[in-house]
Amino acid sequence: MKILFLADARSIHIRRWIEFFNQQGEQTYLISLEESTQPITEMIQLRSPNLPNFSKYFLATKQIREIVEKIKPDLINAHFVPNYGWIGARLAFRPLVVSAWGSDILVSAEKSIFHRLRAGWVLKKADWLTSDSNYLTNQMVKLGALRNKISTFPMGINREFLSIPKRQLSKKNEITIISTRQLEPVYNLDLLIRVVPLIMERSNLDIRFLIVGEGSQRERLRDLARRLGVTDKAEFCGKVSLENLIKLLTSADIYVSTSLSDSTSVSLLEAMACSLIPVVTDIAGNREWIEDGINGFLVPTNRPEELAEKIVSSCQNMAGLQKIVDRNKQMVSEKANYQANLLLLREKFFQLVREHKAS
Repeated sequence: MKILFLADARSIHIRRWIEFFNQQGEQTYLISLEESTQPITEMIQLRSPNLPNFSKYFLATKQIREIVEKIKPDLINAHFVPNYGWIGARLAFRPLVVSAWGSDILVSAEKSIFHRLRAGWVLKKADWLTSDSNYLTNQMVKLGALRNKISTFPMGINREFLSIPKRQLSKKNEITIISTRQLEPVYNLDLLIRVVPLIMERSNLDIRFLIVGEGSQRERLRDLARRLGVTDKAEFCGKVSLENLIKLLTSADIYVSTSLSDSTSVSLLEAMACSLIPVVTDIAGNREWIEDGINGFLVPTNRPEELAEKIVSSCQNMAGLQKIVDRNKQMVSEKANYQANLLLLREKFFQLVREHKAS
């Protein structure tokens, strides 16, 4: 099967998808307006003019159509609805599979009536859709997608995480709290930094905070930490390799996500696989994985006092939270194996190709 992906070449999720299909013996191509320093397949990078995103992707459609005519793929899989999904829908190529990622539906589509109409049009044009959570699927249906044409499964985590041994919790005087979200407004890292002094006031334990990730808010967040006087407690680690991410997660104790919006968070699944206690915001995507007080803790998106309270109580009762990490370890092993999920999607791809050739 010859598969053409339309996607941001910089994304680790795209890399994993393409690597999977390559390992299955499929012939893959990737067209992207973004540059990757680590090509993993036959990649066609288009020149990206210095224009607003909408204009940039609009102008790329003609060139992509010409490339598609030369490659003659069996199937196109376009990732992220408002840009590559939109291009895929305009190509009038079949079969077309559009993969929604979360923010493209939960954030972008809510910006205006134009954004909603565009998202709905793309979803209706696709022969098949993928979603990584039930919440995201429901939102796609509200925009006009047919529920019986959506595969719903989490993007999942690397096998390296699934092979990490289960951890036995014990009482500790030194606690490490980690966030692995990008430093962007939607992830609301201000909330985490603002609770650092509150936690230090309420606990006599030696607690440090690791903030892993890059983004447009980095300098502003570092400045906030300086103004709050917590630079000695909050370490900005930047972007790290998979190997170093696993080292940081397995050395930490509590995972915190302060996101304002999420579908299924891969970062959360990775933390669960590493036996961390999850303390995350009470939003729909997180509620599909975390039941408050059962396998983690849910907190409001705008109440630092409550977040501080949950973190402090978890720090003081680490040994009593063993059931949480045991339950989470089993959950991600059963539901978050991305290779197993993509095997099912591969069968759907084959089915779509067969049906198109027979029509």
